[in-house]
Amino acid sequence: MWPPMRWMGSPFPWTILRPTFPEIPGYQISDGEKTMELIVQTPAWCDPDAVEIRVEPEMVYLQARTYNQVERDQPPLFHRRTQSWSHRIHLPHPVIPSLTQRRSEGRTVHLLLHKAQ
Repeated sequence: MWPPMRWMGSPFPWTILRPTFPEIPGYQISDGEKTMELIVQTPAWCDPDAVEIRVEPEMVYLQARTYNQVERDQPPLFHRRTQSWSHRIHLPHPVIPSLTQRRSEGRTVHLLLHKAQ
């Protein structure tokens, strides 16, 4: 009979490599009279159209997940480990979330935000 398994030192039998996520996005806000445009650079591994964006009156929350190529090609029930990226951007003025317009260009996401009056 095998003795019970014990790990010396670390409680895990594997090495956790230093994660490269989350990446802090490059972003800029151009401030107009009634609108603001928020331009966000997404990570290289991320499809900008797959970025989930939630706009709140004083904050924009961005989140993306991806699978590596080997895992992407497996059947749907295959256990997948995700890479994720999320970031909150606080806005200088309150906005009306329901009026937000979005477009993507390459790795850049543009949001047109309408200021709350």
